[in-house]
Amino acid sequence: MTAFDQKTVSPIAYANYQTEIGVKYLTGQGVVQDAAKAVQWFRRAADQGDALGQYNLGVAYDRGRGVPQDSALAVYWFRAAARQGLAMAQAGMGSMYDQGHGVEINYSRAVHWYRLAADQGYAPAQYSLGRMFHEGHGVSQDFAQAMHWIAQAAAQGVAQAQYALGLMFNRGQGAPRDDVQAMKWFNLAKAIDPHLGDQNLRQLEAVASPKQIAEAQEMAREWRSVHRP
Repeated sequence: MTAFDQKTVSPIAYANYQTEIGVKYLTGQGVVQDAAKAVQWFRRAADQGDALGQYNLGVAYDRGRGVPQDSALAVYWFRAAARQGLAMAQAGMGSMYDQGHGVEINYSRAVHWYRLAADQGYAPAQYSLGRMFHEGHGVSQDFAQAMHWIAQAAAQGVAQAQYALGLMFNRGQGAPRDDVQAMKWFNLAKAIDPHLGDQNLRQLEAVASPKQIAEAQEMAREWRSVHRP
């Protein structure tokens, strides 16, 4: 790894560098992969207030990666990073309240944190917020709002959101029923994850006209051509 002189840089830059070292150990980039060493570096950065270091330390505790699994400590570090505005950490807090990991289940708090991250354009949080509106968890059930947020996540390539959007078009939730749109989104979800949308797509294609099937496939191709990574 490139040498880095702590005396010549700001504390913020050095903390960022410590997080970068942690990521290298976590992923094995240029060093032998070592989750425990990654945690050591994340902790150094987190203790200096680096939001990404705090988030990564929270993930380590949440998953038991390099440290014993501890949901309460995961919440502690997620919250520290989330309060600094890190969207990933805000989504992490939403998930912890949503699932009751390290805290009591509280759907209203989950919605609060998901919305903060979703407003920053963080796709996983957009999908989760849409799901909360769809199920009426922490908010009044609202299919229009559910479709609004799920569609934003789907547009960013989240396969689960694309699948959910297909279901909503198929069921007429949040928009008039449109099986061509449903097939389009099932096609897109299936291209990312073959387990998503396959059965739904086959069921719709069994009753759709050849023209409708071709139209949905063409719409999916056009979408992919515009949204290539």
